[in-house]
Amino acid sequence: MRKGSVNMEFSDTKKSTVVEVTKKKMFLGGDFRAWSSLVVGGLMLLVSGSLYSFSSFSTDVVDQWHISKTDADNVVTVGNIGLCIATPVGWVTDRVGTRWTSVIAAVVSFLGFFLVYLMSLKVIAVNAGLLCFLFFIIGQGSIFTYMPAFVTYQNFPERERGKIIGILDCLFGLSALFCSSIYTAGFADSTNLSGFFLTLAFLMLGLNILGALCIKVDNTSSSSSAAAVHEEGEALDASYLALTEVDEGLDSLVNSPSEQPADVPIQQLLFRIDYWMVFLAMFFMTGIGLLFIYQAGFVAESVGQKHLDKWISQTVSLSSSLSRIAVGVCSDLFVKHISRGGLMVFSAAMMLLAQLLLIFFMETSLMVVSVFVGIAFGSMWCLTPLMVSDQYGVKHFGSNWGTIIIASAVSPYVFNFFQAWVYTSHSTVVDGKEVCLGVECYRNTFIYSAAINCLTVAIVIWIALRFRKRGQFL
Repeated sequence: MRKGSVNMEFSDTKKSTVVEVTKKKMFLGGDFRAWSSLVVGGLMLLVSGSLYSFSSFSTDVVDQWHISKTDADNVVTVGNIGLCIATPVGWVTDRVGTRWTSVIAAVVSFLGFFLVYLMSLKVIAVNAGLLCFLFFIIGQGSIFTYMPAFVTYQNFPERERGKIIGILDCLFGLSALFCSSIYTAGFADSTNLSGFFLTLAFLMLGLNILGALCIKVDNTSSSSSAAAVHEEGEALDASYLALTEVDEGLDSLVNSPSEQPADVPIQQLLFRIDYWMVFLAMFFMTGIGLLFIYQAGFVAESVGQKHLDKWISQTVSLSSSLSRIAVGVCSDLFVKHISRGGLMVFSAAMMLLAQLLLIFFMETSLMVVSVFVGIAFGSMWCLTPLMVSDQYGVKHFGSNWGTIIIASAVSPYVFNFFQAWVYTSHSTVVDGKEVCLGVECYRNTFIYSAAINCLTVAIVIWIALRFRKRGQFL
């Protein structure tokens, strides 16, 4: 060992940088704060996507509350808008931290679900407009639950973040399966919608209080020097105990330029074309995916497969969740050969295949399509935040990712507008209820979504080529 070499070669600032970075190399060694935050965040994510389980009880809502199918579509679309208007919650998370964000989530989500519970008991008169507003409140409570839970990935080193985001996204994807399973197991037989909404109200309240108490996030190590040191992790395995053994080689690492860019605030990203292309990819992919997810129960009913509606919802959720972990792991393992954008090309192509199956084999392919849509949809939700974090840093991640999420709020409304027009043009009114049977109820809708999907493939190819690094195939 060269005694005194560190003191001679490194300033106090460089030493503190190295110590801070080595402290964060804890994916395998770990510390209690990082892992406890991850566990609590995972539980919060498991209920934050409850709106995605709507197809499992959508027909019961229509039948029991005597609202039209179009009204039901509007309710879930507005709820999704509430869930995806995420720039405010991103800003709050960036500025005041996870604790107060979780407190807000506890209040807002409980209020929304409890008022829907009162409506289900007829304490509040059932009204489609009011129901839309309440689902918007539930959506906002859900995104305020999602963001502080999701940013716990920042407690882990960059080279492991694909895995961590994959795990967190998996749990978020499983929320539809989790919530629909609660309904199926405990409330579906008696169509007890009131009990289901009351259960969700207290689940959201309790888990958000737990999050406010337990989640702590460190997002201070996204500088280029930290990233460069981190990529040479083997040299730092001894942590600060071996700090005195680090000599000129480490000095060159600290001073070398990183491939990771500096933290970029949303004010600058709004004028960058690459950011807007990511936004468009998210817009189209989520719109196409949610079109099927939200309409699955009605599509199954129209082709005489109503018994599949709950199975479709659970299959989409399961395949979506597993794909998030798989693509997160793959994005870490093969990052030297294929970029996150390159993996996104495959997810967009799989979504296109699902649309083609619906056009030509709708009656017999619903379960297969559920798997394909789940994989493509889940992959997109894992890869997009990874790209945002990789390209634009973690300091402003809440605002940057939250703005991208808005795309998934607007797109279902646009796609649903066309879908509703196609459905209505082929439907009839029976006993005051809008009914449409046959493949023509949705075929033109899926032709439209397939055409949009082709454009999406072109966009994600552009993103992959834009973001790929030296040595990567795509």
